[in-house]
Amino acid sequence: MNNTKHNKIIKYGSIFFSIVILILIIWFLKRNESVFLNLKNLQISDILLISLIQPITIAITALINFLIIEEMGYPIAYKDNLLLQFVNNLLNNLISEGGAVYRGAYLKTMYSFSISNFFASIGGAYIITLLVNSIIGLLFSSIIYLNTKVINVYLVLLFLFTMIATLFLIIFTPKFNRNGWLYDRLNQILQGWNKIKGKPKLILTIIGLTLSISLLQSVTIFIAYRGLNTNIGFVNTIYYSSLSSLANFVNITPGGLGITEGFLVFSYRVIDLPIAVILLGALLIRSINLIISIILGYISYLFLQIKLHKNLKSN
Repeated sequence: MNNTKHNKIIKYGSIFFSIVILILIIWFLKRNESVFLNLKNLQISDILLISLIQPITIAITALINFLIIEEMGYPIAYKDNLLLQFVNNLLNNLISEGGAVYRGAYLKTMYSFSISNFFASIGGAYIITLLVNSIIGLLFSSIIYLNTKVINVYLVLLFLFTMIATLFLIIFTPKFNRNGWLYDRLNQILQGWNKIKGKPKLILTIIGLTLSISLLQSVTIFIAYRGLNTNIGFVNTIYYSSLSSLANFVNITPGGLGITEGFLVFSYRVIDLPIAVILLGALLIRSINLIISIILGYISYLFLQIKLHKNLKSN
């Protein structure tokens, strides 16, 4: 099977899977209609705060990309990284990995930044993000267990496996000679790690920025669920955030639709909220973020296309 046909199957399969999941979520919430009464408690200020935090987290992600790409010898302006990240966020909500395709193509056209270097730049950030969030997940799973005696053993094992696997890759940096999506992705991550592993100051900066993103996401979750009149604790929101971040790496549906919600529902006892409320809150956050992504992503896309057009015209 050629790559084009294979990619089409993945693309349409992803869209179909997303639609099925969305229908199932709506069906479940419809059978639990009383949960929508929680929306009455939501304040405009809650929505505005969530809307404000999302662009800030995107801006921090853009800064991480900027620092890694600069370290690789390509002084691409932070403004371009920021605009690209807004477009990336929009496209990822519409097409699985659509944002990466656009960013890679744009950087190659504008700055002769090769696709292999682009995926390496993503990989360098991925491995740190995975390690940080797996450690956070383990730490807050332990804190929640000590306070409530509630634990999800399977997700603890997932956090533990992710932490050990990333530490193994960081320490030994193997190279996989086998073909396949998983091995290609691992090699891209390792290539990125090799670019930055000798830069402790950069690594510490990325860790700090990753922690700040996790904190901001936790604040978003706290605002959303408190706005739905729940008593979710901040410790639970940090656990929720780390779990969502790991789920995002299973990038087989647009915006991780259904994958993230599945992880959260599977861990509802640890989060300490009813399943219907978890789904309502997750969809609320997703909806607000999607609206902001459409607005900022489209504006950013227009700016980038104008710049790209001028560059192609001058050449």
